[in-house]
Amino acid sequence: WEPEIRSLTFAFEVRAEDHTIRAEGKVNLPNGALITVALAKPQAIIARTETVVIDQHFEATFGPRITATYHFIGEVDVFTPDQYTLIAEFDPLRQPEKIRQWIGEYGEKIREVIGGQVLKPEGRQAPLVQVVKQIPWGSEQERQRAREIEAKNRQLIQTALGEAVKDLLVLQGELQEKYEQELASGGFSRSDRRGLAWIEWARDWEDRLAERLQKHRLTEEVAPFSPFAALRGKIVQAYTQLKQLKNRYLEVLLQEQDPQNPALLSLQTGIEALLHEAEETLNVTPPQPPPPTWVRITAEGVNIRNGPNTASEIIGRSNRGDRFEMLTVEGEWYQVKLPDGKRGWIHGSLLKKEEPSSTSPSPGRTPLRLQPLPPHARLADIPPPTEDEKRIYADIEQGLSAIPLDQFRQGDEIRVVEEVARKYRISKEAAWNAYLKVQGWQLKQ
Repeated sequence: WEPEIRSLTFAFEVRAEDHTIRAEGKVNLPNGALITVALAKPQAIIARTETVVIDQHFEATFGPRITATYHFIGEVDVFTPDQYTLIAEFDPLRQPEKIRQWIGEYGEKIREVIGGQVLKPEGRQAPLVQVVKQIPWGSEQERQRAREIEAKNRQLIQTALGEAVKDLLVLQGELQEKYEQELASGGFSRSDRRGLAWIEWARDWEDRLAERLQKHRLTEEVAPFSPFAALRGKIVQAYTQLKQLKNRYLEVLLQEQDPQNPALLSLQTGIEALLHEAEETLNVTPPQPPPPTWVRITAEGVNIRNGPNTASEIIGRSNRGDRFEMLTVEGEWYQVKLPDGKRGWIHGSLLKKEEPSSTSPSPGRTPLRLQPLPPHARLADIPPPTEDEKRIYADIEQGLSAIPLDQFRQGDEIRVVEEVARKYRISKEAAWNAYLKVQGWQLKQ
């Protein structure tokens, strides 16, 4: 062998027969050199094999069956009639030591390739020699039938992942609501009544989180080219991060962390972004939250307290006919949502629960009709806002106006926008865009 190799002859022929695809090639490398051959469909590589050069020849065979695990469906034969690409590669860095010595440690003696190309990916010291061939397999009718089966598999997976996202949205909503209720009532310790109740509730919530992971088969390994595989990984990530968020919330309620802790806010935003992407990609309609329960005050001068007992501090008063959204019940005390968004407790003897009706206000706003402003939109070009955008604007305005000017802190504006975004199950950016659009329209008018 000539040690000073400068031109590398690297070529192969490919043919499809007997439900297999076979590559046979020639390369002027010594015995023992390794060639990697990959088989790819238009969407992704479905198989890869490594073959040894013998007498300047190499060969690789794929088929008659190549299987992969798809989400929800299980094992699928992915070696079906289609347009295929075969990629043969010689990588100097993955060779036995004697081959690396023969061509130079980093393949620097390779100057050109006859029949292929020399690639120099960023960050690599050595070149990567590659030859690519394409071959159709099966008749057009057979390929069309295979595409129809793949489309059905894709639809099944999309539906299954959509159900997983819906359950995740429910669990996220429950966690968020519980946290906000407890935060409005002040902190607690692990050993007091509220702390023990939180731990018990969190244990049940976490059990349901784990059960949903199993139910939707999100703990199983799937092929990286399974339809929606990348998005599935993000959904699994969101499930994992929700558990972390629950632990962060507990730290806040134990007064070990600030509610505006950057790590907490970043985790919240990350989960919301993952869910928003999943909703958009899978075309998921978020589950409609149940209509709220409303209570009406039946007496004059009713005390509103910050806890479910007469020893708790009075934080406000209400009169006959006043109406509040009921949040929870503890013994004979009802926790209600006050006009400024805070929580308070009223004794059950001083109010009456209203019967649910179709006319009761509901926080559900799905599906929303949003028409976002393009970047750098001019005031004159702002179109009339939709009714949904007006509601989002009103909720943000209400949240901001509830904060006294002398108590307004940096980050309060972002917090209000994030709360409204969670309520409507949209991204923070979409909520802010709707707010600015309505504000701009009002200025234009």
